[in-house]
Amino acid sequence: MRSILALSVFTAATLFAQPTPEPRTDVSNKALITKSRPPVKAGSDAAALRKMADDFYAWRNENYPVGSSDAGLHTWDNRLTDYSAAKVAERAQHIRKLLEQVRALQTATWPKDDRIDWLLFRAQLEGLAFCNPKALTRSST
Repeated sequence: MRSILALSVFTAATLFAQPTPEPRTDVSNKALITKSRPPVKAGSDAAALRKMADDFYAWRNENYPVGSSDAGLHTWDNRLTDYSAAKVAERAQHIRKLLEQVRALQTATWPKDDRIDWLLFRAQLEGLAFCNPKALTRSST
Protein backbone atom coordinates (compact mmCIF):
# COMPACT_ATOMS: atom_id res chain seq x y z
CA MET A 1 0.00 0.00 0.00
CA ARG A 2 2.84 2.39 0.87
CA SER A 3 4.59 1.71 -2.42
CA ILE A 4 1.40 2.49 -4.35
CA LEU A 5 0.97 5.74 -2.43
CA ALA A 6 4.62 6.66 -2.98
CA LEU A 7 4.32 5.83 -6.68
CA SER A 8 1.16 7.96 -6.95
CA VAL A 9 2.85 10.94 -5.29
CA PHE A 10 5.92 10.56 -7.49
CA THR A 11 3.78 10.32 -10.64
CA ALA A 12 1.76 13.41 -9.66
CA ALA A 13 4.93 15.37 -8.90
CA THR A 14 6.41 14.35 -12.24
CA LEU A 15 3.30 15.37 -14.16
CA PHE A 16 3.14 18.82 -12.57
CA ALA A 17 6.88 19.55 -12.56
CA GLN A 18 7.95 22.27 -14.94
CA PRO A 19 10.93 21.51 -17.16
CA THR A 20 13.96 23.72 -16.80
CA PRO A 21 14.17 25.91 -19.90
CA GLU A 22 17.35 25.89 -21.92
CA PRO A 23 19.62 28.76 -20.83
CA ARG A 24 19.70 31.57 -23.32
CA THR A 25 23.17 32.72 -24.17
CA ASP A 26 22.03 35.89 -25.90
CA VAL A 27 21.86 38.54 -23.16
CA SER A 28 21.88 41.51 -25.52
CA ASN A 29 18.39 42.44 -24.35
CA LYS A 30 19.49 42.58 -20.70
CA ALA A 31 20.86 45.62 -18.93
CA LEU A 32 24.55 44.99 -18.52
CA ILE A 33 26.74 46.71 -15.97
CA THR A 34 29.14 47.58 -18.79
CA LYS A 35 26.51 49.45 -20.79
CA SER A 36 26.36 53.12 -20.08
CA ARG A 37 23.01 54.83 -20.06
CA PRO A 38 22.15 58.45 -19.51
CA PRO A 39 21.35 59.32 -15.91
CA VAL A 40 17.73 60.03 -15.11
CA LYS A 41 17.16 63.67 -14.21
CA ALA A 42 15.91 64.56 -10.75
CA GLY A 43 12.32 65.70 -10.76
CA SER A 44 11.36 63.34 -13.55
CA ASP A 45 8.01 61.63 -13.81
CA ALA A 46 6.92 58.19 -12.66
CA ALA A 47 7.97 56.68 -15.99
CA ALA A 48 11.56 57.50 -15.04
CA LEU A 49 11.10 55.61 -11.77
CA ARG A 50 9.79 52.58 -13.63
CA LYS A 51 12.76 52.74 -16.02
CA MET A 52 15.19 52.93 -13.08
CA ALA A 53 13.46 49.99 -11.41
CA ASP A 54 13.46 47.90 -14.60
CA ASP A 55 17.16 48.61 -15.12
CA PHE A 56 17.92 47.83 -11.48
CA TYR A 57 16.11 44.49 -11.51
CA ALA A 58 17.87 43.46 -14.73
CA TRP A 59 21.21 44.51 -13.18
CA ARG A 60 20.41 42.65 -9.96
CA ASN A 61 19.45 39.48 -11.82
CA GLU A 62 22.71 39.52 -13.72
CA ASN A 63 24.88 40.35 -10.71
CA TYR A 64 23.18 37.85 -8.40
CA PRO A 65 22.53 34.93 -10.79
CA VAL A 66 21.77 32.36 -8.07
CA GLY A 67 18.98 34.52 -6.67
CA SER A 68 17.79 35.08 -10.21
CA SER A 69 17.66 31.31 -10.77
CA ASP A 70 15.83 30.84 -7.47
CA ALA A 71 13.21 33.27 -8.73
CA GLY A 72 12.80 31.25 -11.94
CA LEU A 73 14.97 33.23 -14.38
CA HIS A 74 17.57 30.80 -15.69
CA THR A 75 19.44 33.14 -18.03
CA TRP A 76 22.65 33.07 -15.98
CA ASP A 77 22.55 29.53 -14.56
CA ASN A 78 26.15 29.00 -15.62
CA ARG A 79 27.47 31.82 -13.39
CA LEU A 80 27.98 32.65 -9.72
CA THR A 81 28.13 36.02 -8.01
CA ASP A 82 31.60 37.55 -7.88
CA TYR A 83 32.35 38.30 -4.23
CA SER A 84 35.78 39.79 -4.78
CA ALA A 85 36.32 42.99 -2.78
CA ALA A 86 36.38 45.10 -5.94
CA LYS A 87 33.09 43.72 -7.27
CA VAL A 88 31.36 44.01 -3.89
CA ALA A 89 32.45 47.66 -3.67
CA GLU A 90 31.36 48.28 -7.28
CA ARG A 91 27.89 46.85 -6.62
CA ALA A 92 27.55 48.83 -3.38
CA GLN A 93 28.49 52.03 -5.23
CA HIS A 94 25.94 51.27 -7.96
CA ILE A 95 23.19 50.84 -5.36
CA ARG A 96 24.16 54.04 -3.50
CA LYS A 97 24.19 56.04 -6.75
CA LEU A 98 20.79 54.69 -7.79
CA LEU A 99 19.39 55.40 -4.33
CA GLU A 100 20.53 59.03 -4.62
CA GLN A 101 18.69 59.31 -7.95
CA VAL A 102 15.53 57.77 -6.50
CA ARG A 103 15.61 60.04 -3.45
CA ALA A 104 16.00 63.07 -5.73
CA LEU A 105 12.73 62.39 -7.56
CA GLN A 106 10.00 64.92 -6.80
CA THR A 107 6.92 62.82 -6.04
CA ALA A 108 4.55 65.35 -4.47
CA THR A 109 2.36 65.63 -7.58
CA TRP A 110 2.45 61.94 -8.53
CA PRO A 111 -0.64 59.75 -8.25
CA LYS A 112 -0.92 57.73 -5.05
CA ASP A 113 0.01 54.40 -6.66
CA ASP A 114 3.17 55.86 -8.19
CA ARG A 115 4.21 57.40 -4.85
CA ILE A 116 3.73 54.00 -3.20
CA ASP A 117 5.88 52.37 -5.90
CA TRP A 118 8.54 55.03 -5.31
CA LEU A 119 8.45 54.46 -1.55
CA LEU A 120 8.69 50.67 -1.87
CA PHE A 121 11.53 50.83 -4.40
CA ARG A 122 13.39 53.37 -2.28
CA ALA A 123 12.95 51.18 0.80
CA GLN A 124 14.31 48.18 -1.08
CA LEU A 125 17.38 50.13 -2.16
CA GLU A 126 17.87 51.53 1.34
CA GLY A 127 17.81 47.99 2.72
CA LEU A 128 20.50 46.94 0.27
CA ALA A 129 22.58 50.05 0.95
CA PHE A 130 22.31 49.41 4.69
CA CYS A 131 24.03 46.04 4.38
CA ASN A 132 27.71 46.13 5.11
CA PRO A 133 29.38 44.99 1.87
CA LYS A 134 32.64 44.26 3.70
CA ALA A 135 30.88 41.55 5.71
CA LEU A 136 30.36 39.62 2.50
CA THR A 137 34.10 39.45 1.77
CA ARG A 138 35.36 38.40 5.22
CA SER A 139 36.73 34.91 5.47
CA SER A 140 35.20 32.80 8.19
CA THR A 141 38.07 31.87 10.47
